[in-house]
Amino acid sequence: MRAAIVSLATMALMLGCGSDDGVAGDDGAAELTAPSEELYAALMKPCLESHGYAVDLLPDGGIGVEYGPDGLSPDQQAELRAAYDVRFAECLSETGFDRPSGVTPEEDYRMFVAVDDCIRAQGYDIVTPSFEDFVQGRFPDNSAILPASPSELDALFAQCER
Repeated sequence: MRAAIVSLATMALMLGCGSDDGVAGDDGAAELTAPSEELYAALMKPCLESHGYAVDLLPDGGIGVEYGPDGLSPDQQAELRAAYDVRFAECLSETGFDRPSGVTPEEDYRMFVAVDDCIRAQGYDIVTPSFEDFVQGRFPDNSAILPASPSELDALFAQCER
């Protein structure tokens, strides 16, 4: 079962990944921001593999992760997905991809919605999170709606990248 196929563009939109330059906070002190999005696969792959996940590198610089075998019940899939989500969050933290970028949450959300709108225009009835859920990192699981084939999913995201 292919769990999370995360294209680089999707990951950048989900997390607002920017450069690793510091940006000034409200108090004027430099705050760390996310690493360059070009490093996403190189940093996330070994972290997720260290937790036992099979990770494939995608042509756009993203990753594809298998978190369980095919043929599982929906409850088993949900359990494996929840475990994967915990590890994924840990890896985001370990690699620094959980840090904010230099764009505002509103700008980040507008870019995310634009990609979702494009995917819907291609015939996939995906669910877009509310702005509140987006900024809290709560995203609907659209994996059952999107193509299961990694190559078809890559082609879809390639059509909707900016």
